[in-house]
Amino acid sequence: MCDLLKSIAFLKTHGLRRSDVIRRYHARRVAPLMACVLPLYGMTPSALLVGTTLAQGLLHDSEVV
Repeated sequence: MCDLLKSIAFLKTHGLRRSDVIRRYHARRVAPLMACVLPLYGMTPSALLVGTTLAQGLLHDSEVV
């Protein structure tokens, strides 16, 4: 735990803020998912659903990654 606290202190002294972490997480994880979204109104019989799946229940972490 001490190593983790030292790392956090180091990052804080070098100007890292929570907003930076959130922005980078969004750019790397959320934005790519949003780019591949298929709106509900687009799910018609003629829509190409290649690469999409229907999930029932919660997804496992390994499936999300």
